[in-house]
Amino acid sequence: MQSSGLAAGPRDDPYAPPPTIDQFAALAQRHARERNRKAGAMLGVGSAVHFLAVPVGLVLFKAFVEAVAGFSVTWGEIWDALAATGGMGIFLLGVGGQLGFGILGAAFAILAYRGRSAVGIPAIVVGVIGIIFSFAVFGGLVGAIGGILVAAGGARAKSAPQRMMAPPPFRPFTPPPPPAP
Repeated sequence: MQSSGLAAGPRDDPYAPPPTIDQFAALAQRHARERNRKAGAMLGVGSAVHFLAVPVGLVLFKAFVEAVAGFSVTWGEIWDALAATGGMGIFLLGVGGQLGFGILGAAFAILAYRGRSAVGIPAIVVGVIGIIFSFAVFGGLVGAIGGILVAAGGARAKSAPQRMMAPPPFRPFTPPPPPAP
């Protein structure tokens, strides 16, 4: 092939045909797969952090009880005190809630990895509820971080807006018709 003398970059031929509709569609599918993989990873990490909030919360709760009591307290004594004061229900609700948010985050992660962008809005809602629950009931900052990651993963999993597949057709300007007499 003969060079045309134009500086067209690394190609010898300055003409490159425009991409086909199939190539545009393949590019959009690749971008969607990448977005869903990243969203699934973020949802999975958020799920793991929700699970991690349970042991961290338990250890910090025991440390708080021991600091208030002024001496070492066994888990059995803590459970007996919670049962006697009626706090066991809210405590179990908090632990169960964090485990539930972790399970939902893991389910959302699996669905996002499989390419379901419809998990976006439910994951955002669950993440926001997880943040509020962590500060209000059980989980604290660790659970809230898990909720933030689940909400952010849901935002990333939302389907992207449709991109234009090809440029709009050229339509030359036509003047308006003359006014009627």
